[in-house]
Amino acid sequence: MSRYENLENDIFSVFAAEEWRNENLPAFPANYKIPEDLTEFVRISILPSLPGYNIRSISGILILEIFSPAGVGSSRTYQIADILDTYLNGRTIGNTQFMDSVLDILTTDSVNESLTKVKYQISFNYNGVM
Repeated sequence: MSRYENLENDIFSVFAAEEWRNENLPAFPANYKIPEDLTEFVRISILPSLPGYNIRSISGILILEIFSPAGVGSSRTYQIADILDTYLNGRTIGNTQFMDSVLDILTTDSVNESLTKVKYQISFNYNGVM
């Protein structure tokens, strides 16, 4: 496997784990068709950005777009961000180490106005095998 594939496997293993499934919060890759009837979910985008200090390492940002019902305030969105922090912030999963998270501006989704969207961003370093 390649380092990018290994990185992706580390990240997706979080959302495939039983603990995450017990959160009842579906998570989908960015290029996946999401069922239209969902009112809460997370969309996963992995953005490798910086060359690492050796040929096996990758740095970048994991962007998790949090979707929740619009018109009810930001409380649920922030609860979901806190849930994500428990799984990612400061943790090492496989060969991937996650740093601190930040939230981007809360907006109404342009595709489905019944949903609110916020970007949860967390930087990572992957240092593994190729």
